Amino acid sequence: MELVLFNQVEKSFFRDVVNLGDKRISTINGLIIMKKSERREVVEYSRKIYREVVEKSGKTDFFGHIRIDLVPSVKNLRKTARGYKWDLSISGVYEINSNSPECGAATAALHDNFKELAEKQPDPAKRIIESLNGHINGEKIAFVVGKGAVKKEWGHVFMRSLQEKGLNIEEVGPEEAEKYECVWRFGDMRCGSYSEFSKKFRRMLLQKQERDLVLNTVPESPEKDIGNKRYLLSENERELKNKDDLKWALRQKDMVLKPFRGTSGRGIYFQKDMDEKMWVSKLKECKGQDYGLFKSKWLPRIEIDEVDGGVAMDLSPSFLARGKKLDYLYSISRIEEFDVYQKRSTINVARGGGFAGTLLDNKN
Repeated sequence: MELVLFNQVEKSFFRDVVNLGDKRISTINGLIIMKKSERREVVEYSRKIYREVVEKSGKTDFFGHIRIDLVPSVKNLRKTARGYKWDLSISGVYEINSNSPECGAATAALHDNFKELAEKQPDPAKRIIESLNGHINGEKIAFVVGKGAVKKEWGHVFMRSLQEKGLNIEEVGPEEAEKYECVWRFGDMRCGSYSEFSKKFRRMLLQKQERDLVLNTVPESPEKDIGNKRYLLSENERELKNKDDLKWALRQKDMVLKPFRGTSGRGIYFQKDMDEKMWVSKLKECKGQDYGLFKSKWLPRIEIDEVDGGVAMDLSPSFLARGKKLDYLYSISRIEEFDVYQKRSTINVARGGGFAGTLLDNKN
């Protein structure tokens, strides 16, 4: 991978770009280039993980825009005349975001408002449109935005960008959506968990997706949710269901407690942030509450001269999913000053952390 920096006379690594609602979205003052071979590894790894999750969940009819949050590994970092280069590999996965991820809105806003970036990278919104057109027959899409503050504000920006670039789409209320043959719900609808829509709208979509297109497809149950982190547990990780699981958990080191159907980093607890007494208490509290105990997967530190202490960076490819197949759209990277990341342990742009930056796929 290569980090190419812009306008370094200004000596500014981060750059404010656009407001999305009440949040100021920033990007790196540059772009990240991913080579063809690296993109192939990212896509193949993501497809493998996704197929495994579909098989475990039995949810073979899912349709929608998803993002897969990966853990990159950085080796052989070196400085170049225009930035930095390093060798990329993938060391793990955090989650599959199957609830209309905000990155579509964020990347569209960055591309439309950051001229220098737009001149050098593909348009993510156009790539989404191209992929969607392969699955719909030109019918108008009803775009229904969730009531959550982030989705509500970002959804308007996203839909306008899609409209301006040729997608036959319009924003409607939940009560109007039933008459459309294709409905795009832009907002969380987690079965038995957080939802930005009413139960009535959920029931309507469940019936509608049996005959029409609904993206993102609504899970009928927690077990049919491809975003359920239970399906990402590895051999040395497990669900906290009973006393035996608790005994096992007490012997583990460098772990993190995650709700299987959590959202936006809420309800996550890191062992490193607690003393032994607090950690044991939290394990007992979460036992039997739909929690899993995962090995901590830490983002790499990228040492650069422009930021004291370097930066942390994740890697999140985005896809249009249909059944077991993934159509690659674009990738984003969320970047944070490494010292800040060490304190927070996560990067979540939608909740005010980190800096969004779209990756450019190298054509060479």
